[in-house]
Amino acid sequence: MLNLLGEGYRNSPTLRKLVDLLDASNVIVYVEPGICAFGHLGGCLLAYIEVAPSAERYLRVAITLRQDPRRILSVVAHELAEAPDVTTVDEMLRLFQRIGRAPACPPAVRACYETSAAVRTGLTVLNELSAAGVK
Repeated sequence: MLNLLGEGYRNSPTLRKLVDLLDASNVIVYVEPGICAFGHLGGCLLAYIEVAPSAERYLRVAITLRQDPRRILSVVAHELAEAPDVTTVDEMLRLFQRIGRAPACPPAVRACYETSAAVRTGLTVLNELSAAGVK
């Protein structure tokens, strides 16, 4: 995953900007393999926030690895596009209820939201990686 993220950072100005913004903030993001919405989504920002005593916020992003590497990177960018300035899961859900839309999700999923900015970001990164010849 680190090698793939490094390749994305080098080849996608949009992903690089997102990573640099997060690097300059108090947010630490764990990107880990996982299954979202019972396999219906390629990735998701998990309903998990931990605030350390030193004020860093820890977020977790799960990514389905059975995807094209460009798609994995575009999904990572998609999930990072709306790294909200919130400190609790309830605040995160309220934010996404306000700014997002609920796509068709399996009934067992508590909540899932999509934002226009995240969709645009993911598509932009996918296009940048394709133009750069990333396979």
